[in-house]
Amino acid sequence: MEKIFDLFFGLPLHPLIDHVVVIFLPVFSMALIAAFFFNSIRKKYGFLIQIGLGIAAVSAFIAKQSGEALSMRIGTPIQHANLGENLVIIAFALFAVSVVWFYLQRDSKNLISKLTGIVAVSLAIAALVFTVLVGHTGAKATWEEKISQKPVTQENKSSSQEKTSSNNSNSTSVTLNATEVAKHNNSADCWTIVNNEVYDLTSYINSHPGGVPNIERLCGIDGSQAFQAQHGGQGKPNTQLSKLIIGSVGQVLDSKTSNSNTQTKPNSDNQSSVALNSTEVSKHNSVNDCWTVVNNEVYDLTSYLNSHPGGVRNIEQICGKDGSILFQNQHGSQSRPNNVLSGFILGSLSDPGNNLSTPTKSVGGEGEGDDD
Repeated sequence: MEKIFDLFFGLPLHPLIDHVVVIFLPVFSMALIAAFFFNSIRKKYGFLIQIGLGIAAVSAFIAKQSGEALSMRIGTPIQHANLGENLVIIAFALFAVSVVWFYLQRDSKNLISKLTGIVAVSLAIAALVFTVLVGHTGAKATWEEKISQKPVTQENKSSSQEKTSSNNSNSTSVTLNATEVAKHNNSADCWTIVNNEVYDLTSYINSHPGGVPNIERLCGIDGSQAFQAQHGGQGKPNTQLSKLIIGSVGQVLDSKTSNSNTQTKPNSDNQSSVALNSTEVSKHNSVNDCWTVVNNEVYDLTSYLNSHPGGVRNIEQICGKDGSILFQNQHGSQSRPNNVLSGFILGSLSDPGNNLSTPTKSVGGEGEGDDD
């Protein structure tokens, strides 16, 4: 399904179809509200309003599907995706109720007709609100990281002195500060700062799923806001980033170490500290520290519990356990839940075939939510 809604003449379909939604849905929602209060509008433009709302509903569905296809390329902005799903439901409900209401207008004194009109107006208002929310979260996910980036602050006199001192002693040490990071500002030599840690992204830039430009614009600057805006607490991006760490801001490194494979040592320390086996997974069994296994892959769902559309309990029951059967029963091969899940991966389970507890039935019943 994703391939059908993926690209249009080589460009992502999602931002293109979004223009139809943000024009048709608000315009014809307001037109319906006007028709409710003014009989002349209702009689003259009723059929046109129904056509417009129908186009808006279909466009919202295509926007949802194309958004899922785009997320396979650049990642999933969870809040935007969840609001978008709700907007599709509202758009189709509004279209259906409006058709019924206009049909019932043949007898405008009918109580059912009036009640249907009130429901239609309520849905139209909801459509307006959700269109704004979906548009805002989508724009935030797309642009916030780009416009919030600032060049790393260049220290004034103290920085100049520090730089001079560093230059005089660069044969023996490198200080991880803003000045040093600013020197590594291109795709061939790319350092960045995220949450006061310095990372060398040079080896990763060409393999970034979101493309080289999204990494290149972070080179030589503090990328904390951009990274948080795009990935937040998602497990996989944070795990990938941890492999590229050089050290903390202010740390002094031996120049030989910094000029060689700077991330090797920190990475080996990070990766050797925790073994991804069933014993380790079973320790992370609460809402404050929730790991699970799905198809022999380990995921950290701690940051996602409160965002899960099906509620916290459906995630909580698989914390510290093997959630494979429950996930498959609930979502099967649905693309979006699988794509969302992939954002929280820690790595492969080292001892498949273990005796981890395996829940098989959702506490919330079938059909709750669309993510895991």
